[in-house]
This record gives sequence, structure tokens and C-alpha cells, in this order.
Amino acid sequence: MQTRCSVSIEHNADPMKQSLLGIIGHHISYTLSPALHNEAIRVLGLPYTYGVFDVSGEMLPGLLEAMRREHVRGANVTKPHKEAVMPLLDELSGEATALGAVNTIVNTDGVLRGENTDVDGVRASLVPHAAMLSNEPLLVLGAGGASRAALYAAAEFRPCTIMIHNRNTERARQTAAIFAALFPDVRFDVVEAANLVQAASQARLIVNTTTVGMTPDTDAMPLPNETRFSNHQIIFDIVYTPLQTALLRKAAADGAAVINGMDMFIHQGARAFTLWTGEKFPVQAPRERVLRELGMR
Repeated sequence: MQTRCSVSIEHNADPMKQSLLGIIGHHISYTLSPALHNEAIRVLGLPYTYGVFDVSGEMLPGLLEAMRREHVRGANVTKPHKEAVMPLLDELSGEATALGAVNTIVNTDGVLRGENTDVDGVRASLVPHAAMLSNEPLLVLGAGGASRAALYAAAEFRPCTIMIHNRNTERARQTAAIFAALFPDVRFDVVEAANLVQAASQARLIVNTTTVGMTPDTDAMPLPNETRFSNHQIIFDIVYTPLQTALLRKAAADGAAVINGMDMFIHQGARAFTLWTGEKFPVQAPRERVLRELGMR
């Protein structure tokens, strides 16, 4: 079988004096991570460059071995490799182990450590709404790596129940069991497709962690079209391309509060950047760079 491995680097300094950073995924031409991190590198004048490592699953082990030998300080990890990468690493943080997903790799003298900074991104997005979440029912759409980060962060706000819906019901059940053990004071329920509209109407917060609605399928909805929202609800879509997904447009029109994926994207990236460089992330300029890139698209 022919495999695909392409690398795209945005250079901004003498490459002979640089260490590489990047994002590992497959079919991720939409990603704005290079814009985010290269702007931070420019602002701080650091000797790094950040690129895209687009690899199929078959190429993933070879890429990680190359990371150990070359000047690759670290990488973000995105779909579809957040779980597949775990057994290929030397160490895992406590959160990465608990979540069963890695979105950040740090290379220290050839030792690869897996981290999960998606939790930081979700947590930062929900903090302004913390008072509305305690002892309330929540709904999370999806059961993959991003979903687990959302479940972990949301459970910290002590809702009474977190409902999980996924096309693969068995995977949703497995995820619910894992988090019930991690957070015994929170109830975790699985929602079947037939009950999804009702569950959505009951949830104070709905978090979409799927890619439904992401560019180029910007009219797609992760909930049935007959779903209605209210001004007592918060609808959070972690998708950031586009910033206003079909889900958020509908929720806003119905009077719900909406959260787009930008804050999650910025804060998960900021935490990863600090793990790699030891530097505080300069939020404003990278945020403006990403917004300009989105405007250009």
C-alpha cells in the first residue's frame, strides 16, 4: 500500500540555527497551528520554526523515530493520531494517561513525552460560565480524543450529569465508564440517537467535539435539524474553521450563549508552546494573526 508523508515548513530564520516544531496529523491542510506558533516565535525572537507533518498511520512510527534523532523539539498531534501515538512514546503525563489521548509531544534529548493540553483549552473557554454549570446537566457530542478533554474539563465544574452522544454507542459507553471512575461525584450517561433532541433541550451546556461543521462542510450540523435552543443554554463548538459554525449560528438565532473554538485553540497552543520553549506565550499577536488568516479564507 502506498503511504503519504508530506512536510510543509514556514521558515522565518536561518534553518541551520533552528529547532523544529510542528503538528502531526493527516489531511490537515486547514490547520492554523503554524500561523499561531510561528507568530509567537517571531514575537519572542526564538530559534524555532513550526511546520506540518502530514502522515498516514503507517508512517507515524517512522516520523517519531526521526523526531528523536533530528532537531525536533516537539509537536502537536491532531486527527487521527491522538490515540495511536500513545504506545510509541516513552512517557505520558497524568492527564494524557487519564484521557487516553495525546495532543502534544515534548522531545527531551530523544525522550518523547506525551501531554494533553486540550484540557487547558476547554477549561479556559468554560471558566467565564462556571457559575452556570454547577449541578446542571451537560451534553458532549463525540467520544474521541477531543471529547475526552472536554469531559475532563467539564467535570471539574461539578455538573450533576454529563450526557455523551457518539455515532458508535459502544465507544460512548466505554468513555462514560472511564470518566465515571475518574469523577465519581458526576453521573455519566450515554444518549442514543433517538433521544438526542430531548437530551439537547435539557442540557445547560452542549459541547460539540466532532468535526461536523468544519470547513469545507460548513452547513453540516452535529445535532438533528429539529433541535431548538433557549436563552438558558450555552453552546460550545470546538471547531474554529469557521469560527461561526452552522451549530453556533442556529444557537445564537435561538437566543443561546455561544462559544466558538478560538479560545480553546489559543489556550491549548499556549500551554504546548510553554512546554516546548519554557517561554510565556504572547497571546495577543498570535490571536490576531490567526484571525487574519481566517479572514483571508
